[in-house]
Amino acid sequence: MDMQLEMIKVPVLIVAHRQDGCKLTPPGDTAGLKSALKHAPKVELLSFDGGERAKSEPCKALSAHGFYGIEAQVVSAIADFVKANNGQLPVSK
Repeated sequence: MDMQLEMIKVPVLIVAHRQDGCKLTPPGDTAGLKSALKHAPKVELLSFDGGERAKSEPCKALSAHGFYGIEAQVVSAIADFVKANNGQLPVSK
């Protein structure tokens, strides 16, 4: 939330896990993050549940923070968003 989120002017996908225990990415902050993206033409929020039992600390990949056990489902949802919004992204020259 310390970033200049109002400067973002491309579609944004916010992906969260409801059981993410990492202090830096609390799932309860997603609504505030979404509202701070004032100039993004589209802001979508995806929240996930489930997965495997954590095998790492809360901020590591083998936990809800890393969508452990549901990675394929999450990656597929992200890819769908990118494909659906590809025409709205700036082209590098």
